[in-house]
Amino acid sequence: MCDFLSGKIVKTEKGLDVIFPQNLESHDEIRDERGYAVPGYEFEWTEDDRGDSLYIRSYDGYSEDENLYTSGKLREWMLSHWPTRTRMINHALSITKFDGSSRLRLIYTLIRKLPDNLHVYSLYLDGCKHLRSLPNGLKVESNLSVDDTNITEIPADFEGTPGSSLWIQNSKVRKLPDGLRIGNNLYAAHSDLEELPKGLFVKGTLDIRGTKVSVIPDEAKIGRIIAKEGQIVSCPSHLLDRIC
Repeated sequence: MCDFLSGKIVKTEKGLDVIFPQNLESHDEIRDERGYAVPGYEFEWTEDDRGDSLYIRSYDGYSEDENLYTSGKLREWMLSHWPTRTRMINHALSITKFDGSSRLRLIYTLIRKLPDNLHVYSLYLDGCKHLRSLPNGLKVESNLSVDDTNITEIPADFEGTPGSSLWIQNSKVRKLPDGLRIGNNLYAAHSDLEELPKGLFVKGTLDIRGTKVSVIPDEAKIGRIIAKEGQIVSCPSHLLDRIC
C-alpha cells in the first residue's frame, strides 16, 4: 500500500530526477507509454517535515547502482533539491500532467497554490489552511471538498459534472458562482456562506445548517434542503416541501 506523497527516483541522461503518479500516491500508476512500470527507486514522504518521514526503497533493477541507495546519497540528493515535503508537493503539482482521471487527496497539507486549469476526477483539500483560493479553470469530474479551509469563494469558471458533489463545510466560503450546477450534493454546513447564488441547481441534498443563508432563490432547483428550524424566512412554494 502506497501513501501520499509517493513517487520514484529515476535515472535520465541528465542525471537523477523524480516522477510521480497522477494521484501522487500509487507507485503502480507510474508507467511508460507502453504500460510498463518505470524502473526506479520508490519513495514515500508521509508527513510535513524536513525528511524525517521520507522513506526510499531499494529496487532490484538498479542493483548496479546499489551504492547510491546504501550510502544515503539518494536521500541526500532529494533533500538538497526539496528540503521539505511541501516543496516536493509543489514540484509534483507543477510537473505532473493530470488528465481528469486522478483522485487527488491533498488533505491537511501546507500547500498555498494549485496550478491553473487543473483537471482531475476528484479533489480533496480538507484542512489545507494555507490555501486561500482555487485555481482558474479548475475542472473536477466528481467530488470537490474544501472543508475546513480558508478558501473564500468558488471561482466563477469552476466546472463540475453531472455526478459531482461539493463540500464547503466549516470553510470561509462566503459566496458561490451564479448558475452553479451540482449533480449530486452540496454540503455547506457551518461555512461562512451568506446567500445562495442565482440559478442554483442541486440534484441531491443542500445542507446549509449553521450558515447565514435564510433565503432560497425563486429560480433555485434543489432536491432536498437541510436547514435549522426557523432558519429559512423566504422560500419559493415549489420547494417548501423539500425543507427538512
